[in-house]
Amino acid sequence: MATLALGQGYDKVLKAERRSAMGSPIHYTTETGGGAVELHCRVCESVDQVKSLLQLADYSHLTLVDFLGVADISSDKAKLLASMHLTTYSVSLVVYVSHVSAIETLTDDPSFRTDVQFPMPMADFVKAHGDSFVKALVTGADYVGSFTYYTQTAREKRSLTAQMKAAGLCGSSVWAMNDKKLQEFNNSVKVQVGFHQRLRGVSAATPIPKPSNMLGFALDFPTFTIDSPVILRRELLGYEDLPSFRAALGALDRNRYMFSEDADFMGLLAQVKSLNCYVEDLRETLQTYGLYKGSEAGKRLDQVTAAVEADSATLRKMLQEYKEDVMKEVKRPAKFLSLSYASRVRSASWTQHKTKYLGGMGGASHAYVKNVGDFMSSHRTIVAVAMRAEGCVDQISIYYDNGDQFVCGGPAGGQASPVLYLDDGVHFSEICIQANRWGEHKHVYISYLQFTLTNGISIAGGSRHSSPHQEAIYTPCQDYHYFCGFDVKSGKYVDGLRAIFAKLVI
Repeated sequence: MATLALGQGYDKVLKAERRSAMGSPIHYTTETGGGAVELHCRVCESVDQVKSLLQLADYSHLTLVDFLGVADISSDKAKLLASMHLTTYSVSLVVYVSHVSAIETLTDDPSFRTDVQFPMPMADFVKAHGDSFVKALVTGADYVGSFTYYTQTAREKRSLTAQMKAAGLCGSSVWAMNDKKLQEFNNSVKVQVGFHQRLRGVSAATPIPKPSNMLGFALDFPTFTIDSPVILRRELLGYEDLPSFRAALGALDRNRYMFSEDADFMGLLAQVKSLNCYVEDLRETLQTYGLYKGSEAGKRLDQVTAAVEADSATLRKMLQEYKEDVMKEVKRPAKFLSLSYASRVRSASWTQHKTKYLGGMGGASHAYVKNVGDFMSSHRTIVAVAMRAEGCVDQISIYYDNGDQFVCGGPAGGQASPVLYLDDGVHFSEICIQANRWGEHKHVYISYLQFTLTNGISIAGGSRHSSPHQEAIYTPCQDYHYFCGFDVKSGKYVDGLRAIFAKLVI
């Protein structure tokens, strides 16, 4: 329906407007003047965070029911949300401001239309007029403005949010921001930036803001004239609270509670949705590190996903049963398999594997990775490696995605290798290390090092021996390990090292 009105019917379970059952006249009071103002500005990293900030009507219910694919969210705000084309990897800075101009509230219990006669089949009544009606309407004006940053990968998204934090955008209120600071940031980023906005309820003469003054417009919004007010919120009341309502609720009341915000259905759906999001985050992390396909952790996540899909189908069936017959009592299944996996999935952790030490014991100790759990939970990745080597390995350089560089060994010995870059989706397939006696004093050093990637590209340095003093060949992808770096002893040369790997255990 185009316009929500006092007395109009509403289905609280399906969150859908229905025809009014009320006759005329409808008496109400209007409270005007001194309307409340709400102003929010936040960096949102998911669609749900944007929905919450925009205060979509029945946000939590719509978010959860939309997860089941049974809701038709058709409001101005929802249409704006769709136009933003949000993805898993997009990040949005959203400002929302509302200004209340009036609150209309029914003062008398309305009577039913003459063609609405009781007793009548309750299922027919609810299908036509819902189970509740609109008791109060809050009207006014509001504005939504957003910048959406369309990063393409998880790594790009992490890099962008780090930039936003450094620029003071994350965690700040709108009062600490300004348009100049925001535009400088937008001009500095290397990703596509989209601008979207929606303005309702104010004079047509009000100038529509440009991207360059979005925040200033939001701050000035309460001063604008509200001459075309729109509905911001509404309050509902069940028909059974009316003295003239003489129909038996029967199973409808139990069903309405079943699907209410505090009851079984919504609680179970929230748990299943939360578990699904957690599993998808873990799956994305494993895919980022090349550890998903074929791994025990990946198989476990697939098992949980299958259970989530089955339980979602069960919940979808419960809602469909209500849609088909509101008077048929919908019962909660005895068991939800996916939730039995929840504690195990949520206790998933990264375990550290340090290989056997190779080489001599001379030189000073160096290590970039102090704790594998912290390293992996921060989503750190190696983006490039290089070395200097001739008779032995003089120096190793490892570059991380946050800009850090781990360098060990001498500063200028040997020949420089090419820099081996790891693009998205490329990982270490093999690391070969040899240690041999070398030099005048025949000390043991790392004499040979080779990195090979899953795309077949490799670099190597030093002297490879057919009968080395010590040798190790590691295959991280095959073993479902992620190479994090080395623990090293080095001085003029790389004396010895051990590789550090991480593995997700569920």
